Amino acid sequence: CVAVQLALSLLLASADAIQANFYRSAALRIAAEIGDQPGARWHVGHWGFQHYLALQGFQPVLPPQYGRSELREGDWVASARNVSQLDVSRDMNRYRLREIWTWTRTSALPLRTTNADASGGFYSHHAGYAPFAWSMLPVDQVALGRVVSVRSEAPARPR
Repeated sequence: CVAVQLALSLLLASADAIQANFYRSAALRIAAEIGDQPGARWHVGHWGFQHYLALQGFQPVLPPQYGRSELREGDWVASARNVSQLDVSRDMNRYRLREIWTWTRTSALPLRTTNADASGGFYSHHAGYAPFAWSMLPVDQVALGRVVSVRSEAPARPR
């Protein structure tokens, strides 16, 4: 029993390291792509992706209940497919983005950590109740986009 638990622990640590290294590489690649071009830098992501982008000067797009991030034309947005803040995506519908590139990471290790597509999340998390899942789905997919227009919101009707 201890041997099985040790093996699973090592596999989980490896799967988590693969995901973390992908996020670190993606953040560096995104920062290199943008270089010194103008425009604020935003991210929609979580955990490691959020951490590595913050090191590159990105700020999070806030979920509506915590305020509202105001993006402008020419701003940069880095996003991950597996994101824990579902309500951010509804707020992002106000913006039209031009995709710069998308990068998907796969792994031969059939284990995924915090991956909504594979149903591995945290307790009471939308992705699943266990922090990992046995899966061959991609580790994650990240994208870099640029805001090309901001949809104006209709004013509220008086009652």
